[in-house]
Amino acid sequence: EPVGLNWCQRFLTRHGDEVQTLWSKPLDTQRAQALNPATVEHWFNLVEKHAIMGKDGQPIQKGDMYAMDETGNTPGD
Repeated sequence: EPVGLNWCQRFLTRHGDEVQTLWSKPLDTQRAQALNPATVEHWFNLVEKHAIMGKDGQPIQKGDMYAMDETGNTPGD
C-alpha cells in the first residue's frame, strides 16, 4: 500500500517528541576537492549502471526504488 499524502504530518504528530532537528556540517576539504565534474559524472554512470537498471538489463520500477542514507530509507514514487 502506498504512503498517504499526509503521512509525514501524521508521523510527526505521533513521534514529534522523538524527532529533532540537526544542523549539517560543512564538507571537509578532501570531500570538497573530490567534488568535480568528472567525479560527479562517474558517480551517476555507476548509479545508472547498478541502481537504475536491474540485473536483467530492464529498468527498475520507481515503486521498487528507495532513498537511503545514514538516517534511514524512504520508498520511491
